[in-house]
Amino acid sequence: MKRVYLRIVAAIVALGGLSVALMNQKASEFTPVARLVAFIMMVIGAATYMFLTYGKGVVRPVAVTEGRRAFGSQRLIDLIGLRHRKLLFPIYGIGLIILVFAYNYRMGNALDLQGFDGATIVLGVLFLAYDRIPRTFRLERDFALLLFFFVFVLLVAPLKAYRIISGDPDEGATPFAGTLIVQPLSFMLDLLGITNSASGPTLSFTDADGVSQKVIVAFACSGMYSTIIFISAFLALVLVEYRRYNLKVVAILFLGVITAYLANMLRMVILILMGYYNGMGDSKDPEFGTLLWGHAYLGEIIFITWVMIFWALLYKYMIGPELDAQKAAARKRKRSVKKRKRPVRKVSRPDAEKGVGDDIDEDEGGEVDAGVPPEDL
Repeated sequence: MKRVYLRIVAAIVALGGLSVALMNQKASEFTPVARLVAFIMMVIGAATYMFLTYGKGVVRPVAVTEGRRAFGSQRLIDLIGLRHRKLLFPIYGIGLIILVFAYNYRMGNALDLQGFDGATIVLGVLFLAYDRIPRTFRLERDFALLLFFFVFVLLVAPLKAYRIISGDPDEGATPFAGTLIVQPLSFMLDLLGITNSASGPTLSFTDADGVSQKVIVAFACSGMYSTIIFISAFLALVLVEYRRYNLKVVAILFLGVITAYLANMLRMVILILMGYYNGMGDSKDPEFGTLLWGHAYLGEIIFITWVMIFWALLYKYMIGPELDAQKAAARKRKRSVKKRKRPVRKVSRPDAEKGVGDDIDEDEGGEVDAGVPPEDL
């Protein structure tokens, strides 16, 4: 397997660990196990990625210059810093860390740090450390900053704002789960011939034994955390990799976002099918039903596996060829610029050619024989 695909697998495993770490609220009895699994996944994924990128025998590719055109990541980071990055980024970092404790104080306990709080603190630390990270790690530095920035903008900030407005510090955002997950899930089950009905965040269906079952899909359990994290990672990847943006890049971005969402819907359909054929059961014992057990243990594996396969195919057939085409175009432009440069022409002085005047003294280390006529020198 090519190194690039192994790097994709390693990155997705690390991101999967991150998503599990952010979802430790969904089942309190599994929180210690979830944190341990998340830590192991992040360590293994990140270590493998770093080894494949910087390990022995690995040659870092030299960035292809393309005039003054910057990567999309650099342009967005400049925009975030309002072109005063060194001044504003430390302010952003300190402000985010203070905001975490202020929000928790507002909700009742300033020191009750959850997964979202950890992600926000990491973003704050990245803002503080951004200009202190060596340029050798520019790609990883920009990717990490944009990943956590998108997670904050797309997930953390809206969810925290909703919880403040609604006054619900625990569940929150349930109407979004109904719109984004339950209604599409009900449609897919109709296609599979499973009798069901959807009402807000509640999905009711009749299983294979004719027993009515009911599932309430909370936002924390809907898989949208993982979906938004992978969408954020994909946005960061596109911005870090590309200098030029055309219809093909837009199509790649669109496919990445849609596929992350569809991967989560596939996960939800598989879980409902487990409940349809084998009952709801208990999350601690699959013997009496597998839906809740699969939700607790298999959901992330299903999601990560699908995203891993799709992103590998996407990189092979779309991202990789597009990057190669852009680099080839940049090299071609660079060669054409060199060809247009006028060659330096040496202008000879007639007096020097004849050996007349002071030019004879400019001969490097040469000695002039007085008995030899100047024209023979």
